[in-house]
Amino acid sequence: MQRFGGLEATGILDEATLALMRTPRCSLPDLPATAPARRRRQAPAPTKWRKRNLSWRVRTFPRDSPLGRDTVRALMHYALKVWSDLTPLNFHEVAGSAADIQIDFSTADHNDRYPFDGPGGAVAHAFFPGDHHTAGDTHFDDDEAWTFRSSDAHGMDLFAVAVHEFGHAIGLSHVAATRSIMQPYYQGPVGDPLRYGLPYEDRVRVWQLYGVRESVSPTAQPDTPEPEEPPLLPEPPDRSSTPPRKDVPHRCSGHFDAVAQIRGEAFFFKGKYFWRLTRDRHLVSLQPAQVHRFWRGLPPHLDSVDAVYERTSDHKIVFFKGDRYWVFKDNNVEEGYPRPISDFGLPPGGVDAAFSWAHNDKTYFFKDQLYWRYDEHTRRMDPGHPAQSPPWRGIPSTLDDAMRWSDGAAYFFRGKEYWKVLDGELEVAPGYPQSTARDWLVCRDPPADPEGADGEAGAHARPGQRDHSRSEDAYEVCSCTSIAAAAPRAAGPLLAALLSLLWTAARALAL
Repeated sequence: MQRFGGLEATGILDEATLALMRTPRCSLPDLPATAPARRRRQAPAPTKWRKRNLSWRVRTFPRDSPLGRDTVRALMHYALKVWSDLTPLNFHEVAGSAADIQIDFSTADHNDRYPFDGPGGAVAHAFFPGDHHTAGDTHFDDDEAWTFRSSDAHGMDLFAVAVHEFGHAIGLSHVAATRSIMQPYYQGPVGDPLRYGLPYEDRVRVWQLYGVRESVSPTAQPDTPEPEEPPLLPEPPDRSSTPPRKDVPHRCSGHFDAVAQIRGEAFFFKGKYFWRLTRDRHLVSLQPAQVHRFWRGLPPHLDSVDAVYERTSDHKIVFFKGDRYWVFKDNNVEEGYPRPISDFGLPPGGVDAAFSWAHNDKTYFFKDQLYWRYDEHTRRMDPGHPAQSPPWRGIPSTLDDAMRWSDGAAYFFRGKEYWKVLDGELEVAPGYPQSTARDWLVCRDPPADPEGADGEAGAHARPGQRDHSRSEDAYEVCSCTSIAAAAPRAAGPLLAALLSLLWTAARALAL
């Protein structure tokens, strides 16, 4: 990973390496599968196109982006032109449904084994040439803030990422060369699309695949005539004149509408948005993602959710809002939903919180000072419920949120604080409540100015937790995803990072 990121290959998890692990990147693996048995059983897949005229089209466009459709198409044209200027390849846009290179803007799991993960992390991927139906197809994460000709540090330059991904689409793999456009990690904008030229390392690699375009000198910049009517690129969007969305909440300001563990990760819901934490309690992104775009099937106008939990019986995800609930399998809503919460035996008026307790495998619902205990296997409420006040001593009588976590403990949230109950215990662990914003959302404690400040960690640390500097915060906000088992918190962030690194390497070899 250090080699592919342009760092000295020391094998040490220093600050530069930890910062690299959070850098947005292409979601294709850096290393190919090398199993000898696989090579013996299968013929090598084609690594380049056997034809020279390739069609392309943008099949789906960004949903919420300042870049219009014509701008997106123009950027795709110029990103492909970077490669056709040097090689005998010719790219032409088509309007029909059939195209060699299909371009999509997608979110989350989009049925290709490379799911996106919200803002940051994996930003795009493309498929190598071959005889499979996805050959050349290129996908961009629609949860990214796509920009062009912009100095916005929070945006993702669409032209730069497209040039990289189209390199994959014509057969180039990742390379460790620091200046190469095919380095896996996002390096920021590469300049004006009308004037960009590939670094020498990339020119040599693509010439090895396809040869040199006639009249192009291997040592000179390409000088081919422009098409008669090249697409126009508008002036970059004036972000100062575009008012920011007022409904986007700050993660460090106050309580949350719902908190849930889903597939081993923590989700904090507030308004129309959510933040996501990996198994080792690291934020995927400081910026929230939109709920209805991640779980398609929830109403787009839904302003918030009341409670969310993952069923232990079948691992489906249940959302509550008012008197209705939805059931999702992964990111897709099941047929027949929404349905009334009376299916659970709950009265009208909605719920405040819901979670499944690992100790008895029962689901608990909370509303005001009442709670219900529900059996997922019999689909019935246990006798004697609702009951007054939760059974765990030391937690508030009314709750905002509750969830089970991968450490086996149950966590209860109210306002700006949370309480921890160890697995099987009926009393809050010593030292609680603690600050939700500080311990889960990488914020100062207390937040000095939630709406105007960055709210980064580092000002204070709870007893037994190391005080993080700003450079260490770069790791806490980790853009890479990992499904390795969560490391014990006492082992510290370096062990968690090592597990994530080992998993990433193993996954790349397996693919």
